[in-house]
Amino acid sequence: FTETSSSLLDIILVSNKDHLLLSGVADPFLNQEVRYHCPVYGIFKFSKPKQKSFTRHVWKYLQGDYDLLRTKAASTDWTSLYDDDISTHAENITSHIISIAKECIPNKTIRVRPSDPPWITSYIKHHIRKRKRAYRKAKHTNSPIKWAKFRKIRNKVVTLIRDSKTSFYDGISNKLKSNKLSSRDWWSILKKVISPTSNSVIPALESNGYIYIYIYIYRKRRNPQYRIIYPQKNN
Repeated sequence: FTETSSSLLDIILVSNKDHLLLSGVADPFLNQEVRYHCPVYGIFKFSKPKQKSFTRHVWKYLQGDYDLLRTKAASTDWTSLYDDDISTHAENITSHIISIAKECIPNKTIRVRPSDPPWITSYIKHHIRKRKRAYRKAKHTNSPIKWAKFRKIRNKVVTLIRDSKTSFYDGISNKLKSNKLSSRDWWSILKKVISPTSNSVIPALESNGYIYIYIYIYRKRRNPQYRIIYPQKNN
């Protein structure tokens, strides 16, 4: 609005007003002397589903002993794995290949937590757990020695996280400065920094056993933008 006129630019449309707890027009957020643009806001009655952790088996292919792998594969009696049932035959071959690969290529099973920042490593998580244990002991005993130990571990964790975060972004910066990257890889790396995935920032909305996802259609010049919300049953 201005000193002489006003107009409605932004609106909130809902199919069920009971889903909206609170709405209104906020104060202007820009220091403008003539025109004032006030944002509209709405608070929805939805719960955000928690992102669950999952396990993943990873292989360190660069550290593999492929000469040993070839030797094991050459010495295998493949006829002993034969079975009249094609599914069993395929399972025997697959299991044997994976078995000898695990002996020649370093591998391990890790737990992935999607909500963790990329610079939080397993080493840092180990010290975070130590910090939590030290805090519980210090709080339980209220001993000055325990509190001093907790503060020492806490400061170390803060330093580790700060250094790891700096190293993470420095590594991305060095990749972007490299002349060996193709234009596709360059933009792919850059988008990971400036455009994080929506799942890690804005989780889906959940209500009455349904998860609501939205499809965003980019607004082109002189054309409107649309957000289409589709409910999916949460199984």
